[in-house]
Amino acid sequence: MSSTMRLNFAQMCARFANDEIAAVQFMQRRGLIHGRRICPRCGRYMVLRFREDRDDVRWRCGRKECRKELSAKTRTWFQGCEQPIKTMLLFIRAWAEKWTRLAFCRGAFDINEAAGVRLNAAMRHVAEEWLLKSPVPVGASSLTVVVNETLFSKRKYNRGRVLP
Repeated sequence: MSSTMRLNFAQMCARFANDEIAAVQFMQRRGLIHGRRICPRCGRYMVLRFREDRDDVRWRCGRKECRKELSAKTRTWFQGCEQPIKTMLLFIRAWAEKWTRLAFCRGAFDINEAAGVRLNAAMRHVAEEWLLKSPVPVGASSLTVVVNETLFSKRKYNRGRVLP
């Protein structure tokens, strides 16, 4: 399958729902997870391996004296998320389709409301960071952009600043 081909949510579920390694490799190709890591202890390259006892993918140093392990989520925006990477990948795709209401998250991803709220907030933060790094111009030379004052001030009970 071509790497430029866009997968819909059902295709992603069929492909990654039961395969953590495939989800990690997919995210590595898109730059969401590190492609390689250097051991913070000894400075050698680490190897990405699946740990069946933890049901998790981890970076592990191959040096016999070291054997340092790091989560695949370490030093990414996924750090601190308890969900597996395959769930995070499917959540990102669902978020892009605006399918992340709490009821959908509970049913599709088997996560509680607090986790759903945290993941939605994290996705909004990532989108905000992206927009700050690569701003999108609004309007054009022949268009007039009108901005609503509710964007700049909030009035409650007829109090607050009145904008012209």
